[in-house]
Amino acid sequence: MSRPVLREILIAIALGSIGFGLNMLELQLGWGMHFVFGNALIYAFLRLLRPATMVAAVSIASLWTIVLWNHPWAWGVWTLEAFALAAFLNRTSPIRIDVIFWIIIGTPLLLATYGGAMDMDQMSLWLVIAKQATNGVLNVALGELLYATFISFLAFRGPIRVPRVSAEAFVMLLLTSIILIPTTVYLALDAPDREAGARNAVGRELEEGLQIAGERLAMWQESRGLMLEALAAESPALIPKELGKEFAGIAAYNRSGDKIWSVGQNRNQSAAAIGNLAMQYPLANGRAAIAELPAKPPADTGGLALLVPVSETGAVYRIVATLREHTLRQVIIEPKHHNLEGLLLVGPSQRPRTIHAISGEIGERMRAIKLDVQALPEDRATLVSMTSYGNALMSDLRDALMVRATDIPGLPGWKAIGAARLSGEVLKARQGQSQMFIALAAFVILITIAGSLLARRIESSLRGLARSAADLALMGTHADKIDSLVVSELSDISLNIASVGTQVARERGALISYQRRLRSIAEHAPVIVYALEVVDGRKGTLLYVSETIGKMLGYTADEIAVAGWWSHAVHPDDIEQCQAAFSNLGPGTTANLEYRVRHKSGDYIWVYDSLAVEFDPTLGRCEAIGVLIDISERKHAADQLIHADRMTSLGRMVAGVAHELNQPLNFIKMAATNLRERSARGQFDPERFSAKLDSMIAHVNRSAAIILQMRVFGRKPTEAPHPIAVHDAIEDVLTMVRTQFDADGIAVDYHSSDTGLKVRALPVLLEQVLLNLMLNAGDAIRSRMNMGDGTPGRIWIRASKKKTQVVVTVEDNGTGIAEATLPILFEPFFTTKPPKEGTGLGLSISYGIIHDLGGSIRAENTGTGARIIIELPLANDVAEKISEKEEMVDAEGFEPTTR
Repeated sequence: MSRPVLREILIAIALGSIGFGLNMLELQLGWGMHFVFGNALIYAFLRLLRPATMVAAVSIASLWTIVLWNHPWAWGVWTLEAFALAAFLNRTSPIRIDVIFWIIIGTPLLLATYGGAMDMDQMSLWLVIAKQATNGVLNVALGELLYATFISFLAFRGPIRVPRVSAEAFVMLLLTSIILIPTTVYLALDAPDREAGARNAVGRELEEGLQIAGERLAMWQESRGLMLEALAAESPALIPKELGKEFAGIAAYNRSGDKIWSVGQNRNQSAAAIGNLAMQYPLANGRAAIAELPAKPPADTGGLALLVPVSETGAVYRIVATLREHTLRQVIIEPKHHNLEGLLLVGPSQRPRTIHAISGEIGERMRAIKLDVQALPEDRATLVSMTSYGNALMSDLRDALMVRATDIPGLPGWKAIGAARLSGEVLKARQGQSQMFIALAAFVILITIAGSLLARRIESSLRGLARSAADLALMGTHADKIDSLVVSELSDISLNIASVGTQVARERGALISYQRRLRSIAEHAPVIVYALEVVDGRKGTLLYVSETIGKMLGYTADEIAVAGWWSHAVHPDDIEQCQAAFSNLGPGTTANLEYRVRHKSGDYIWVYDSLAVEFDPTLGRCEAIGVLIDISERKHAADQLIHADRMTSLGRMVAGVAHELNQPLNFIKMAATNLRERSARGQFDPERFSAKLDSMIAHVNRSAAIILQMRVFGRKPTEAPHPIAVHDAIEDVLTMVRTQFDADGIAVDYHSSDTGLKVRALPVLLEQVLLNLMLNAGDAIRSRMNMGDGTPGRIWIRASKKKTQVVVTVEDNGTGIAEATLPILFEPFFTTKPPKEGTGLGLSISYGIIHDLGGSIRAENTGTGARIIIELPLANDVAEKISEKEEMVDAEGFEPTTR
């Protein structure tokens, strides 16, 4: 089995199972009629499923009707209904197809199956046909409503990529939904009242009949008890004539259970059994009572006897009179005035005894019903029905019995159970429902005809409007008003389309002028404007580039469109950060980067590249619009400014450096003078002479190291950023400032958690930042001391690792930073120093250097001074990320190509 076929089978099973479950939540309409709506869910996917899949899903969902209605005919008709919808869907609206199906196919099939195979009565037959047709059309209408809601929801989220609903289908949906949905709600609300009314009517009749039966039985028992008690002392040889019609035999017993006398026959009951019954059966309040004689299994229910207590003064203790089989029926049932169609008596033994049944059918059904006497409520009637497969549930419920149980006054432990048929009340209720459903079905047919005519007229009008709109969209075409529209709103739309033609032409002219101005700006502004397609989050096909690229870079648009141009034009030292910056592009993202691009002449110029990514809903793709600006002059000025700031920092250290160089020079001078004098006197000691020279060489090396470090710090860097040790940069700066700090009484406490921590930077630039921070810390400490605070100055320098960052902190115990100053501390030309003592560029330049290195710098107060915190990416972490991006570029490609 191929994968597509298996997929369709799984879809059919899934949808059919869900529909089956929804069909189990049927809507009750009374007396075996239900509306089920599980098929509506499947019809919602009518336009999306394959015909075979849809028919299979409906067939699975409709299986519940076999369980619900005890026959397969509805399942077969509904499966054929799904087949008709799938076969003719492309020709007209689904609702129209369904109405025609029920007229041509559905109704004849139901007549043949319900009326012929199941022999349903005419009223119920036409009712079920109208109900089934209404249910089928309603399922299709609900499916159409669900689908219309679904595509309306999709319209809010983007372009609709599923089949749309035609005007005819939409009109039919509105009309049938307006009629069927409220009517169905009314029927569902009305059905319980109708059914309850029918049950209550029969229940009242049962209550009245049982009350009369109980009263007649109690009166008979009382009167016959008196007559038998009077007979106790006579010892008759024959049963009196008036009692012989009701009793088969009469016997008198003494207190020991011995028979004193008897007349008649006792239904083959032994004298001992009857004697035991006479002695053991309890009589409440010394009154006569009906008792059950022992039964002979398996089918015998035993006879009934009337037990009569006798006065204790005589020899006779109790009289037992065995009832004839017809006695109680003659006593209880009054031929002209009774409401019971069946009556059972249930004694303490719980054996039901049929007393009355108006027909053999009622008697058989009452005997077939397995009644739980104790479970029958005494305050209301209970419906008892026998259902069988192949017989219509509506017929079974029509012939159901209402049963009610009640205690018999004066007979403790005895219940009377009355039964009455519902057919009369059910037929009354169904007559009203039949009229309503047949009228509803006829109205749906009329609505279908009228809706089809109206839908065709609306479709014609809409097509005319569409043609007018299309004509208006064409260049230079004028749309005329359509006079044949019958809907006023559509006529107004046509008039608006016709009147807007001139305005559209005017707006088109304005748009062309606007486009011309934009093109002029793009061609003459000192920037390069470009547009490219974004594919998989990266730069893709080049869509547009302005002609100014020739002025800025010397290339033509065709030359830069060659595959590989961009990666070869970008400076090798900048290609890695460019690839990293222009990856992971998505709608709404922006990218800004400064890098070097090779001019056609071979020189590199600095450019500022800024692009923004937007989603184009018309083309369904992401596009990036960007500009390239030549910033070579600005970068040159910034380099000059950084170098000037570096020279300023060196100038601030002149006094300390001079002092640092003066000490070794004085030592060398004194040592040389001493050696010259000793040489003149001839006091030449080789060991002493050699030690002096070693000391002189050490001081020369110390001075040379200071001068070398200052020369390195003062030169302009030419190499590219590379991994450098943070520890080495800090030590180099301390070499330059330690002498000056020692002279000012400022202690420097430096500690690094790992001397191997590296960042990707230029040593000179990182040292410039650290030097600025240390000099500023020293200035803050000296300022505090000048204000009279004698606390020794101290600077703490710490270097540590935090996840993928190197954190360097420079902390002092100087004057701290004012809270109002913190937000603007790194802005250009801001300084807290007196005039002529600060340019206000040191921290601003330091901020720019750290930012260009991909890090961050911030300031905070500690309570005893200030702390500057620098965070830079670890060099090895950066290298790993760049390596991953290079591998991705090699595997998937990065270069833009032309379309």
